[in-house]
Amino acid sequence: MNPKLSKADEERYARAAEWAESIEEIPADANVVDATVNQDGRRLMEDLLGSPEAVERAMGRPSVDGSMSAGHSPVRQVRLSRELDDLLTARAQAEHRRRSEIIREALDTYLRSA
Repeated sequence: MNPKLSKADEERYARAAEWAESIEEIPADANVVDATVNQDGRRLMEDLLGSPEAVERAMGRPSVDGSMSAGHSPVRQVRLSRELDDLLTARAQAEHRRRSEIIREALDTYLRSA
């Protein structure tokens, strides 16, 4: 096996490979409809990543509050003037940050001081 893998990773890899090789051939034109597909995929991901928590961290975007909890962060859409957008973009580039991060920080500062 790959010398860069830990013993635990090698064991997970071996289990995943054994599982994948045990699947009977599926014709290219087959429609696979099975209520257990998501559960099987989830079990495979848990085996590969080591825990249900690792799967949660690996799937989707992380919460903006820093937690790894399930669910999503609310999205708000705002319209900006060209001038404000240019200022935001320039600041983001200068600080090597995302515009959304700067907006969240500015809104947090404003709302907590009001």
